[in-house]
Amino acid sequence: MALNKKQKLALELLTNGEGLSYKDICEAVNVNPKTLYNWRHCPEYAEFQDELKRINDERWLATIDVAREAAVRLCKEGKAEIVKFVLQNAGYNPTQKVEADLHTDIVIEIGDDEE
Repeated sequence: MALNKKQKLALELLTNGEGLSYKDICEAVNVNPKTLYNWRHCPEYAEFQDELKRINDERWLATIDVAREAAVRLCKEGKAEIVKFVLQNAGYNPTQKVEADLHTDIVIEIGDDEE
């Protein structure tokens, strides 16, 4: 079963990166919110769900490439803190420098035992 025009438009709006709400998408596509929910979750709409995943994955990979290029540029400009922030928010945890004071005082008393 091929996707209809409304489903194709919904896919575009769901993945275009503009942060539209489901309500906005339903109004633009002229469908009931329950319909959009069904397309996104019900097994009989697996083709819609597969296409949604494929588009999201494709756009995510493109975003990662842009982020890598930006990270390299920022490092060259001496803005490593921005790169660290971006990486941490993407789920990466760069090695952190940890300083520890391992100084311990040990006192040994030596005295004459008077017995």
